Amino acid sequence: MKKLFSIIALLLFVAGTGFAQNNEATVDQDGIDHEAYIEQVGLNNDATIIQENNNNWAEVIQKNDNNIVFIDQTYGTHNIAQVKQMGEQQHTFFFQQGSQNVFRLLQEGGSNQVGLDADNPFYQLGNGNKFAGVTNGDGLAFDEGGYAKQFDGAILDPSSIQHGHDNIIGLRQGEGDMGLIQQFGDGNEALLWQGGGGHDATIIQNGNGNKARVYQNH
Repeated sequence: MKKLFSIIALLLFVAGTGFAQNNEATVDQDGIDHEAYIEQVGLNNDATIIQENNNNWAEVIQKNDNNIVFIDQTYGTHNIAQVKQMGEQQHTFFFQQGSQNVFRLLQEGGSNQVGLDADNPFYQLGNGNKFAGVTNGDGLAFDEGGYAKQFDGAILDPSSIQHGHDNIIGLRQGEGDMGLIQQFGDGNEALLWQGGGGHDATIIQNGNGNKARVYQNH
């Protein structure tokens, strides 16, 4: 029987005081076929989802500013993690270890960041993993269900890495964004679309048979 555990942390308006703040939500699951969902509305919130094993699904939605998401999916295959952050000064960091895993990211607003520092990056370790996103002509394609969008002053942190073979990342950024993609292994592919001007793009690939495409539009 499919194991199912879900958590919904929905922080509503507090009468007369605006948005609720400084909340924390944590889900820790060990096994297969789990689902975890956290939604936070407010400021300065933390959301953490930890899943081990195969075929797990995790989603975090945060609205307003200065929130943090951490998703850790380890020792598994065919896991999916999705993050949607609507606001400014948002931070996302995640770790997927295994094969055929998918991560989807949407950060709306300005000055958002993926990867907090060298200890808390975006890190996919294994083969056939996907940081999903990018479509629309201009010689770029890959999608796998969408997302991987950052806007205006966003950063894909320099500590972020895909390590393994046959991995792919598709990222679309806006004005004044920084994108550093690092891939170590063979048969990897990086697609980076930047629009609006003032961009900084760096792709580092170490291995054989890798592909990289960058499109910048002022």
